[in-house]
Amino acid sequence: MDIQLSIMILLVSIIVGLSVYVLFLHKLLKRTGMELLQAISDRKVVVDYLEEEMAKNNTLQLNDDDGFVKFLSQSRDWAFKYIEDVQDELQKFADVVGPVMEYYSKYGRVVETIHTPSLEKIYEAYNELIKMLPETENNKENNE
Repeated sequence: MDIQLSIMILLVSIIVGLSVYVLFLHKLLKRTGMELLQAISDRKVVVDYLEEEMAKNNTLQLNDDDGFVKFLSQSRDWAFKYIEDVQDELQKFADVVGPVMEYYSKYGRVVETIHTPSLEKIYEAYNELIKMLPETENNKENNE
């Protein structure tokens, strides 16, 4: 009887512990998910803006003394800076959330909870986002 009670207590403890961990993951992933959505949205705005400017560039005649040349140069510099900043922030996000996603990938799917569908969506979105980062040795290891 004592062994059965001990096993029952152990199982309840494991379930409670996993539930607390899932709640922690849900809170963390919700916050980082919002940051991820903002970064994706910002990237889309920049891409649309650059496409508009490139389309305008094709229809305009450029003169050396035209202020438009200066504008294009500044816009390009700003766009490259913005892209670098977004990639840096995405890398920071990957550094923080990557271990959590790796843990979820290995162990989080063992117990089905109410949050499992949401966590699956976040996990898939995280993997898509990471694909947008430039390939480095660290990223190659993390993506494999």
